[in-house]
Amino acid sequence: MTKRTFFTTNGIAAPEAYEAWRCREWPSVAPVFETQPREGAFFAESETFGFRDLAITRSRMAGLDYVRTGSRIRGDGLDHLGVLILFRGKGAGDAEGRSLACDGGVLLGDLSRRSHWTAAASRSMTFAIPRALAEEVLPPVRDLHGLVLGTARAQPLMDHVRAIAPHLLTLPAESGPALARAFLHMLAVSLDHPAEPELESDTRSIMQLATRQRAEALVEQHLHYPAFGVQDLARLLGLSRSALYRLFEASGGVAAFIRGRRLQRICAALADPADHRRAAEKAYACGFADQAQFIRAFRRGYGMTPVEYRAAMLSAEMRQVRARDRIRRG
Repeated sequence: MTKRTFFTTNGIAAPEAYEAWRCREWPSVAPVFETQPREGAFFAESETFGFRDLAITRSRMAGLDYVRTGSRIRGDGLDHLGVLILFRGKGAGDAEGRSLACDGGVLLGDLSRRSHWTAAASRSMTFAIPRALAEEVLPPVRDLHGLVLGTARAQPLMDHVRAIAPHLLTLPAESGPALARAFLHMLAVSLDHPAEPELESDTRSIMQLATRQRAEALVEQHLHYPAFGVQDLARLLGLSRSALYRLFEASGGVAAFIRGRRLQRICAALADPADHRRAAEKAYACGFADQAQFIRAFRRGYGMTPVEYRAAMLSAEMRQVRARDRIRRG
């Protein structure tokens, strides 16, 4: 079974809480960084799980300044990829010239390089993974130093971490390499990086399906906004336009998918006998701002005008009603 270490400032007098955290024994981030508490009462609660080749820590922390200095780097010799997953909280800083700003999401750091991070109170998980293991899957760790992934882009990775968290205590210590590789593959997907070795096809397929489902849900939520399009969806998902196109390639592209969903939604409105709005009103409610464009798109899709489609649907409905009445009459 894995080794678990727990720490809390609960029960420690407020003036002594920070020093108790800073001076506690390893595992702790305190020896890794020069730290300085921010204004307000200091509190900390952390739970660290030690696996072979992997350390995972869940934390609830007050705001702190963290500085990874040259003397710390020389003193501890850590050669790891550090991954901070912020479920709640934000911060800003610098990683050897790369400006950092993160309001939820994921922050990557090369622990063999300098960094400065000022964080607000947060709820987070951190992963420390040896460089050699990380670079089996990811680009060089040096190139990842200070990279920030917003919540939208990192959501699949964050969901993966939430799913494994309840099981960490019951997993054997020997499962560290497998846990690390699974985590790194998920991170590679968030980075849109073709991992070396390649991600297993099943893993990539599952992730693509999850991302596609999330993309479709976002389209449904924003369909009534006429201006909503490819650029907006890419931004919400944290994907490049090319990655987003690949996701919808089988549907003819993102724009074609959005247009098709708008047409399907308006078809439902046109076929509803209780909906007496004009076709133009229904079109606008479904995200079509231009009536002429809407009519052209509808005719291309269904071979008739919206008015003709509604008439045909209402006529079909009337025939069904009459047929049901005849059946009831015997």
